[in-house]
Amino acid sequence: MARKSAKRPSSAIKRILAIDIGATGLKAAIIGPTGKFISDRVRVKTPDPCPPEKMVAALTELVKPLKDYDRVSIGFPGYVRSGKVFSAPNLGTKEWAGFHFEAAMRKALKKPVKLLNDADVQGLAAIKG
Repeated sequence: MARKSAKRPSSAIKRILAIDIGATGLKAAIIGPTGKFISDRVRVKTPDPCPPEKMVAALTELVKPLKDYDRVSIGFPGYVRSGKVFSAPNLGTKEWAGFHFEAAMRKALKKPVKLLNDADVQGLAAIKG
C-alpha cells in the first residue's frame, strides 16, 4: 500500500546556517525555506596553517554576525563520514585525520550540525535545484 506524501508545515522548515570551507576562503550565510540567501554572505581567508582547533575558532568568529538560525550545514573539502574527517588534502590530512569536526562545531555553535563533503553538497544542490 502506497503512502501519501505529507507536506511539511511551513513552521517545520528551518533557517540554515550554510558554511563553505575552501582552501583559500571560509564563507557563510543563512539560507531560508526556499533555498535563497536571507542574510548577507560573510567571508574570511582560510587560516594557513589550519589545524582543526584553529578552524573551529575561525568559523565560530566568522558566523557571529549571523543570527537566528536553527541548524548548520558545512561543506568540507575532504573525505568525511558520520561527522568525522578522514582526509583534508588542502588543510593538512595528518592534523585532521580522525577529527570529529561535526561534534566540535555542534559544541561551539550550540546547534545541530551536519558535515558533508563539499562536492557532495554541490551535487545535491544541482540535483535538487
